[in-house]
Amino acid sequence: MNVNDVQGWFGEGEMNCLRPYVQAIPEKGLLVEIGTFHGKSTLFFHQTNPNIYVLTNDICSQEGIGTQENQTSISTIIPEHIDYAVVNEGNIFQVRGSSHDVVKTFNWPIDFLFIDSEHSHKDTLDTLNEWARFVKPGHYIGMHDYGTAFPGVESGIREYMKTHNVSIVETVSNLAILKV
Repeated sequence: MNVNDVQGWFGEGEMNCLRPYVQAIPEKGLLVEIGTFHGKSTLFFHQTNPNIYVLTNDICSQEGIGTQENQTSISTIIPEHIDYAVVNEGNIFQVRGSSHDVVKTFNWPIDFLFIDSEHSHKDTLDTLNEWARFVKPGHYIGMHDYGTAFPGVESGIREYMKTHNVSIVETVSNLAILKV
């Protein structure tokens, strides 16, 4: 299956930036993705490093998807979520539900965290506060939709950085890489 055959907003610039981080995850390491859509980035992560586990999470519901600051609802154009062909690629595990609920029972160390959730300031800050604590020291968080199109993502990251030992080490397109 070709990554570019999967619907999504995940381009070559983001793939090129993320590739070395994903390749550096050790065998049987864990990459957690918050916000899956159809699984384009999920498939990229798996194909870039097939020796890791990819745990992907999305609410998998049309209701309320895409309603955030400066964006209208896209629920009318999303007929379904993650393509089952992506999940069946191997070492990919999907957990359906709100990331804010899933994290309540989560307890594994994360080698790389990729966040592409709701794009509001509050949700970005909440998601970082809930999930970043599981990222191993010296490892990374990829933040999708960073920049001017979704100012809530950038402002949420900046607020989080004020109280946590995290720094932005790279930005490209609409992606920021944070080091924990």
